[in-house]
Amino acid sequence: MAVAITATSQSVAYNDDTGRWECHSNLTATATGGRDGESAMWDLSEVQHRYVDGSTDIWSMSLTQIQDFWGSDRIQTGDVLTASRINWGNQSFNIMYSFRLEMPDLSLKSIAVFVAC
Repeated sequence: MAVAITATSQSVAYNDDTGRWECHSNLTATATGGRDGESAMWDLSEVQHRYVDGSTDIWSMSLTQIQDFWGSDRIQTGDVLTASRINWGNQSFNIMYSFRLEMPDLSLKSIAVFVAC
């Protein structure tokens, strides 16, 4: 079983009403190969904002947050899961996600996903 995650940013703009930069993005996780019904479980993950001044902010994503993010605690062979997100910051930034999964063979896999904002 293989899991791939892609991301695209829909829009990036400064919001005068909130006084912050906003990045609207879509992420897609696709599970291929493996046997019918085989699944990988989402594990603790991270999101990082990389600001134009070189500073960063990193947040851990709990299992509950990951389940809310993808709408499931797992991804099964043949699944295509989507998530739409709005991230914001006080200055222009890019996003680096690090999604972790426990694969069917119980190995841990980390998938880095960059979003250009």
